[in-house]
Amino acid sequence: MSEKKLRIWTLFLIVVFLIALYTTSDGRKDRPVWKELRTSLTTDNVKHVSIQYLSDQTITLSHEEQQAVIAILQDASFSGSNREHFGSTPDGAISFELQQGHVSFSFCARGPDDVGSQFETAPSHIDPESQFYIRSGDLARFIENRLSTKSNEGTVK
Repeated sequence: MSEKKLRIWTLFLIVVFLIALYTTSDGRKDRPVWKELRTSLTTDNVKHVSIQYLSDQTITLSHEEQQAVIAILQDASFSGSNREHFGSTPDGAISFELQQGHVSFSFCARGPDDVGSQFETAPSHIDPESQFYIRSGDLARFIENRLSTKSNEGTVK
C-alpha cells in the first residue's frame, strides 16, 4: 500500500511542477503583452513613426504610411520570448512615438532589399521585463520598399 501512495504522490508532484513551469514560462507572460501592445497601436495613439537603418539613415513616414504600418502590425504574429536578451545586433528599427510612451521593433537585414521577417521589441511601458519577437513578412516588405525608395531618392538623412 505504501508503494502505491508513493507513486500517487510522485505523479501529483510531477503534475504540479509541470503546471508551475507552464504558467511561469516567458512566452506565457509575453504573449498578453504583445496583445496589449498591438491593441495600443492605433492611429489615435501613434504620433510619429520612423525607420532607422544602419544608424545613418532615418525615414519619417507619412500619415498614410503610418496607417499602413499600423494595419500590418495588427496581422503580425507572436513568435517567441527573448527575456534573456540574446540575439544579434539589429541593423535597423521601426520606431513608434505613442501618446504615452515609445516602442520600437528592431530588425536584421542583409541589405536594404533583404529585411528579415522577424522583429524584436521590448515594450517597457507595458512590462519592463518583457522582450519578444514578432513575425511579419508584410512589415519586412514594407520596410524594404521604403528603404529602396529612399535610396533611389539619393537622400541619406
